Amino acid sequence: MFKERCILKKGDPKDIKFICMDMSAPFQAETKKEFPKAKIIFDKFHEIKVLSQQLIRTFGFRDSVSFYC
Repeated sequence: MFKERCILKKGDPKDIKFICMDMSAPFQAETKKEFPKAKIIFDKFHEIKVLSQQLIRTFGFRDSVSFYC
């Protein structure tokens, strides 16, 4: 969908160098297919969320700020 919109707006998908996205495997697969040269960068919110969830699972604690899924 993004590739088509880029073309519609007179852009060239080959010019896309970086794409910031969440860590969803289907999004990553589609992005790699549509923009094979673009570097995928994960947004900080999702990185912190995954890290926090792993810390909770590993150490079995929660602090005053917790993420719910």
